[in-house]
Amino acid sequence: MRKILVLIIEDDPACCELLTAAMLEAGRVVHAATTLAEGYKELEKARPDLIVLDRGLPDGDGVKFCLTLRKDSRYRTIPILMLTGRGEVEDRILGLRLGADDYMVKPFDMEELLARMDGLVRRNQPELAGGSGRMQFKGIVMDLRGRQVLANGEEIKVSPREYELLRIFLENRPYIRCLNGRRDL
Repeated sequence: MRKILVLIIEDDPACCELLTAAMLEAGRVVHAATTLAEGYKELEKARPDLIVLDRGLPDGDGVKFCLTLRKDSRYRTIPILMLTGRGEVEDRILGLRLGADDYMVKPFDMEELLARMDGLVRRNQPELAGGSGRMQFKGIVMDLRGRQVLANGEEIKVSPREYELLRIFLENRPYIRCLNGRRDL
């Protein structure tokens, strides 16, 4: 099984070292950058499975960078965990509304950070989190590794957006059953 690749964009050397060491110990592959420009170069080199992003960086605001990534089709689905010293409610809301998948404030607990990272990866790429790499519902099978959809054994072509919507529906099937009250799904 492939190891989870994490891109850390953090300008504080001590914090970056601490994050890198903890993630390596947890079995991740780590790329690190100290500026947004370096972070973007790392993104182009290797697509990470998760980005840990500081907000206050020397060459710009991490929230604006996050918004830029969400507008770019190559990077919009990569989970982003904002890790920053800005902890006001307004800052957290802004970060989440502009594209961060999670938001933690420094100082932080490393075990909580790792657990949140695992949750983001599990939701975005179940095959990396130890899942089977397949989701099934009646005659529909999603191959998460090959990004294929099969209906009654035959491959059907779906757009990237349709694929992501189907994945979300299948992941949340138990909740949908509860909401509509039907047990036959």
